Amino acid sequence: MSWTREAVFVVITLGVVLTIIAYNEDGIDRMAEESVTCYLRLYGTSIYEYHEKTGRWPTRIEDLAETSLPQQTEHWKGLLDDGVDVILWPKELKADPQDNANTILVYQNKGLDAERGFHWVCWGDMRTERISAEELQAHLKAGNR
Repeated sequence: MSWTREAVFVVITLGVVLTIIAYNEDGIDRMAEESVTCYLRLYGTSIYEYHEKTGRWPTRIEDLAETSLPQQTEHWKGLLDDGVDVILWPKELKADPQDNANTILVYQNKGLDAERGFHWVCWGDMRTERISAEELQAHLKAGNR
């Protein structure tokens, strides 16, 4: 089979277009991931900030309004009110985040990942990680430890 110039051009163009699409899709996924994990870390930081400020751990969304969270993002309360993100309000935390590595502070409850059976979580040591719905449920059933 002999390739014409047009056929070669079409094959090369198609390869370039598919490469651009794959690269951009990966970039979009990474941007979405960064957005989610940024919000989760902001919530986690505000939990520790509230404790440092008051000596108590927060127990409700309104407590976080007393931290710097509202100044950092205007969408924080809506995401919590709508159940997109869920704070677990752990009561047994230590003041040092490193001592809370096995405790989930907050997780993303809604979105494409959740529909696919995965959730982004922010651990007590401020790590963020994508875990399966089964792993999340196991942590919740075990008292989050």
